[in-house]
Amino acid sequence: MRDPKRIDKFCDEFKSIWKGNVPDWRFGQLISNFEYWLKGKVIDMFFPEEKEMLRLFKEFLGVNDTGNEKKIWDEMMFCSPLDFKDLDGNKYDQWPEGVIYTPGIKLTGILKKKARTGYCGVTTKDAKKIIDNISDKRKQNVKVVIGNRAEVCDAILYIIKSNYGLIVSVDDAEEIKFCEELFEKVTT
Repeated sequence: MRDPKRIDKFCDEFKSIWKGNVPDWRFGQLISNFEYWLKGKVIDMFFPEEKEMLRLFKEFLGVNDTGNEKKIWDEMMFCSPLDFKDLDGNKYDQWPEGVIYTPGIKLTGILKKKARTGYCGVTTKDAKKIIDNISDKRKQNVKVVIGNRAEVCDAILYIIKSNYGLIVSVDDAEEIKFCEELFEKVTT
């Protein structure tokens, strides 16, 4: 039988990590986003023991054991809407719960084809505020979660100007070239 004392230790550490990184997330939102992330890594959350689950949870939130924490929005989780072909970006009721639409940020190339939409969103109000307040041009590595299939893709977010950006798959050389050229034109 497993030692019941492990539960208190796990819960205390889990609470600390959650509170220190994404305190605005509801519990269900946190677990749902974590499960999507695990599925992208082909890990079934049923099997890991508590110690391994905490390690995975820290990795998900970008926390390392040296105390240097990276907030979740440093590697934002962008989500496409659930498989709606003719989604109007203003119809918030069609978005998965917890996803906040980002009207100026669009999926492009391979990602747009996979998601069957250019619309995307973020999973926290903090991430939305950060995007809305970016006034300088920048490139940012992100993860894109494709709808309810929970397919996680590595991507690059190009913020071209305030409230306008494109997200391209790291595997889409043609779109990366286009985005790089556009990015350079705007910044020079």
